[in-house]
Amino acid sequence: MATVTVMTETPQPPDPQVKRDASALIRALRRRRFGREKNAPRRERIERDAAEALGDLGDQRALVPLRDWAVRHCDDLFLHGKAITSMGRIGGPAAADLLIGLLVQPPGTLTDAVSIGIWQASIARALAVVGDPRAIEPLTAVAYRSQSANYARTVTGAVREIGGPAAGDALLRLLTTPPNTTMQEMVLAHAVDDLGQLGEPRAVGPIAVWSRTEQANEYSGATIRSLLRIGGAGAVDALLDLIADPPATATRIQWQTQAATALGMLADQRALPRLQVLVPRLPQDQVRDEVITAIGAIGGPAAADILLGLLAEPPGDTAQARSGVTAAAARALGTAADPRALPTLQELVERSDDAGLRIAAVAGIGHVGGTAAADVLLRMVADPPLREAAAAALGGTGDPRALTLLLQYLHDGTVPAPVVTEALGRLGDQQAVEPLRTHLLAALAAPGEPSTTYASFAQALGALGDSSAVGPLRELLGSSYDNMLSKPTDAQFAAVVRSLALIGGPSAASTLDSLHIREPTAEQLKQAERSDNDYGYYQLLSSVKRHKDLVDAQRTVRRS
Repeated sequence: MATVTVMTETPQPPDPQVKRDASALIRALRRRRFGREKNAPRRERIERDAAEALGDLGDQRALVPLRDWAVRHCDDLFLHGKAITSMGRIGGPAAADLLIGLLVQPPGTLTDAVSIGIWQASIARALAVVGDPRAIEPLTAVAYRSQSANYARTVTGAVREIGGPAAGDALLRLLTTPPNTTMQEMVLAHAVDDLGQLGEPRAVGPIAVWSRTEQANEYSGATIRSLLRIGGAGAVDALLDLIADPPATATRIQWQTQAATALGMLADQRALPRLQVLVPRLPQDQVRDEVITAIGAIGGPAAADILLGLLAEPPGDTAQARSGVTAAAARALGTAADPRALPTLQELVERSDDAGLRIAAVAGIGHVGGTAAADVLLRMVADPPLREAAAAALGGTGDPRALTLLLQYLHDGTVPAPVVTEALGRLGDQQAVEPLRTHLLAALAAPGEPSTTYASFAQALGALGDSSAVGPLRELLGSSYDNMLSKPTDAQFAAVVRSLALIGGPSAASTLDSLHIREPTAEQLKQAERSDNDYGYYQLLSSVKRHKDLVDAQRTVRRS
């Protein structure tokens, strides 16, 4: 075997100034508190800042002092977390050794399950940063013995973040270990989720077996999500089996509908033959409709053939069941986006007496897209019962003639603004940006529009991605957006920050960075939940959601 030579830069000698700084900070950690009690808070701040700064310097000499300081302050979540985090940032084998020691043998002064769980979760996060595979086995053992599901989740997540074959092996062993307690059942559910995030193909069989166990009933979502993330022929077969023969529990319909949705997202053509066979055999309308929807989502000529067959001869024991199949197939046929569907969908609109079926067929025509679909929809807008659905469907055609009509509706209000703005966003024509901005500014100048209208403008401008929309979008947030429920609503706030993330660029990033949402602490939420002040409690929940939406948007902009 040929020898591979890896070229590396010549190691540079340590910066003397860095060494001097690290030495001073280490001394600050080792120095005992001042004798006078009034100096204790100042001493604590100095030590805390020193612990944090040592993580920035990356000096290996700081590892043992940081460990000792963490143990000394093990009863303080904030303080010991600073030291452990810095150990993870310094990294290296020595850091891994020390952190593993702290993980498997917590300080003796920690006696209750919550304190131990907090301690081990802090160490798990640091070990994930270090990324040493030797930590995988002790982390897995600690997770299985954990008495707190939330902290165990952090520990198994650290195994996943370290990654590699060893992580997959450890999580698979964890999954196949019989649980003895409810807590261990939850840990196994975490392992299922982590294996999915790793995309571990070997996990498909064990996850399929897990799905048949009694403890899996409460975790159908995590199970289906993991199979979806792993994908491939094995996952497709496992999902099909869950539809054909779901676990014999009260949640069997939930298993079936979620599995069907996942198959649609996988868009694997291999699923179509079995899905076609399943449709007439499924007794529940909800499951059957979801399977038909999945066929449309998979798409392609084969899917269109199946759906056209269902429209021609809908299965079902009653007229209502057959009508439900027809409506689901009409909607799904449009999703399949096969031009052959256009005549069939048009015929359904023209001949059916079922208003819901006609609306579904109109939406399907929009999904087919193209000039021919636009021709049909432009005629349908003349029919008042179909006008709103046809206007919405025009957004999917990509036809320039739709722009003129939709802008006319935006101006005269013939069709509700949320319908028009969504269609304009889907249409993707940049000529719509200025009219949308103008109408949004006019609406802001004369308040009174429902929050859904403002949110729809935000979503459309975000979809079009023009930076000139940043200013009006910022105005949508008003001047008092922090911890407020009424101005704007949560949905409006989410629409604005997501749209800013879609637009991207310096202006959008600056606007997002200028927003400050105070995230409530767990203690604040507990106190509010125990109080009689319902408004205060829901106000805090609103802040939690807004903080998450804002952080997600800021991350999106940074990635772009």
